[in-house]
Amino acid sequence: MMKNKTKASPNNNHTHYERVKIDCTCNRNITIEELTECYPGQKISILERFLPHINSAFNKYEINTCMRRMQFLAQIGHESGCLSYTAEILPKGVLESNIYDGYKGRGLIQITWKANYDKYGKYIGKNLLENNKIQLEAEDLATDSAGWFWTNGSTLNINNLADPNDFIAITITINGGLNGFEHRKSLLKNCYDALNLGACKSLAALREHMPEEAKKALSADKYHLDDSIAFNNPRSAFAWGYWHDPNSKRSGTKKNKEESALGYKRFLDLIEKKPFKKKAFGLTPAQMEKIARTATEKKD
Repeated sequence: MMKNKTKASPNNNHTHYERVKIDCTCNRNITIEELTECYPGQKISILERFLPHINSAFNKYEINTCMRRMQFLAQIGHESGCLSYTAEILPKGVLESNIYDGYKGRGLIQITWKANYDKYGKYIGKNLLENNKIQLEAEDLATDSAGWFWTNGSTLNINNLADPNDFIAITITINGGLNGFEHRKSLLKNCYDALNLGACKSLAALREHMPEEAKKALSADKYHLDDSIAFNNPRSAFAWGYWHDPNSKRSGTKKNKEESALGYKRFLDLIEKKPFKKKAFGLTPAQMEKIARTATEKKD
């Protein structure tokens, strides 16, 4: 149910709606009003163009619960500037031919690398290589490719991370690190309200029988590394420490010595049991270990 307040936004001059929330969005199309609430600063004309493609991706890739949709919309919102961009904007002087095998980020989730363009192209039966790669910038394929990556493009189906509200692992899976973590989280809060997560039918039994677990599952504010599967991954644990480290130049999170130490200590615990042998974040395993040990050693 909507109340048209006929109040124009000073930023984009579109009608403002106040929504009276009655139901959740599980297994139905979301509305333009709900999408507007997810991305309140975006022009409604842009939202209207993407809405049918978003609903199509929801149906096609089983992003069919409020929790899955909240997580998906928060991530594509960050990656695309709330649907403003379907292609990566490269720094001045950087050529696409010199990065990612000549295939920069495209689509709402910013697919990169030739291999991924090829995999997605084969999935939909289209050639997306060479000059055809710009087809990923069209609204339909930009959205559909994001749905494809969500369920097929990484080593796991991200729906399985969304169900337990594992925002940390989702962000690392999509970004590789924690760039834009706080912005993604702010969009998550928008989507939580817009999609009426508090009344989600799929979580009704959990709210009734396990209220404390439901409280954690329904959070869109505070996320803890030790609640995430990222806690058991050395690369992810290091990322948590590195991005929160006040001495690191990585941005996207709030700098916090305690959170940084948590990630670094977990990384050191994990590599003691099984050595980590891959480069990550431009660092060798030896460099990563040195950073973690230096940050966590006790000072006299």
